[in-house]
Amino acid sequence: MKETTFFLDFDGVLSNSIKEAYLLTRYSLFNVSPFEKIDEHDFQNFKIFRLKITNSWQYYFFNRNKDFTQNNETKIFDEKFQKMRQKLIKNHNIFWQSLEEPTEFLMNLKPFIKKYPNNFKIISTKNKNAIINKLNYWKIPFDKANIYGKTDLINSTKGDFIHKLSIKNSYLIDDSPENIKSCEKYDNITGILTNWGYNPMPHLGKTEIEILEIIKENI
Repeated sequence: MKETTFFLDFDGVLSNSIKEAYLLTRYSLFNVSPFEKIDEHDFQNFKIFRLKITNSWQYYFFNRNKDFTQNNETKIFDEKFQKMRQKLIKNHNIFWQSLEEPTEFLMNLKPFIKKYPNNFKIISTKNKNAIINKLNYWKIPFDKANIYGKTDLINSTKGDFIHKLSIKNSYLIDDSPENIKSCEKYDNITGILTNWGYNPMPHLGKTEIEILEIIKENI
């Protein structure tokens, strides 16, 4: 076993949460119940829009041709968005769990995670407890000590955070070109951009097969 650590982004790379985001956005903007049938045309437009999003309050601008600027309206929207999410988690948990699905990459990676648990870590701007709950629901074995969430990354890029851990050889597998770029100044971190997830430039990313080969060769 080589001393290599793979840092995995969660949303987009390991998890597909776009359906939940769409239903909560539609509800928060237009008061459409999350249980109402999805409009496929609207949903396809939302998938394209999702590539621009880094924070939940920005969903306020779906179908609005405006720059992302926080104001009182985005605050009200986000409060409504988060309140409904918590309501679904508490009162309709099975339905809520069904809205987020593991990616094919995560399911193919599962045997490696099980065999080499300390070589894989999750680094995400998502809430850590939400990640733990989702992995447990999917029956993915993952030590919670190897999960870094939103509060861990405050005032730090992913590249800077990984570098501070002083790991000899590491990879960041992420769907954000910005996160990959944050690793470029460090010799001990190799950034790998995926061609799936929420990458706005998928043609520049590597396929699942290519990334799995890199993992096999370096573990």
